[in-house]
Amino acid sequence: MLDFWCSTQLIKKIQVSSLVLCLILTIFGVIFVSVNFALGILAGGIIASFNFYWLQTALRKIFDQQVIFGHKAIYYAKYYLRLIIMGIFLYELIVNKMVHPLGLIIGLSVIVINIMVIAFTELWKIVRTKEAT
Repeated sequence: MLDFWCSTQLIKKIQVSSLVLCLILTIFGVIFVSVNFALGILAGGIIASFNFYWLQTALRKIFDQQVIFGHKAIYYAKYYLRLIIMGIFLYELIVNKMVHPLGLIIGLSVIVINIMVIAFTELWKIVRTKEAT
């Protein structure tokens, strides 16, 4: 079970299920609220997925010891650069009223929601197998 939590299989599961959830929420946003709200969900989901992928690859390189100690500063700089770029992009989306802010927040939360759902389902599987034995 520990292999699952450390594997690329888990990362792929989070990425794919996050994009699927983002698309489902976007469709519901168009149907039940408005196009602007749905665009907020879609934009937030894409931004969150991109940031998750970027952070995952950077952390994997750092923890796999592929980075020489002195070069870790480059990864820290990239981390802050990513945050600055994301902040500017979110600022422009909200200030120019391209998307609904609540939809954007929901879209940005897609990764977190998926991580929690996957964690609870895996915990439920562990509990069920221990009860069966």
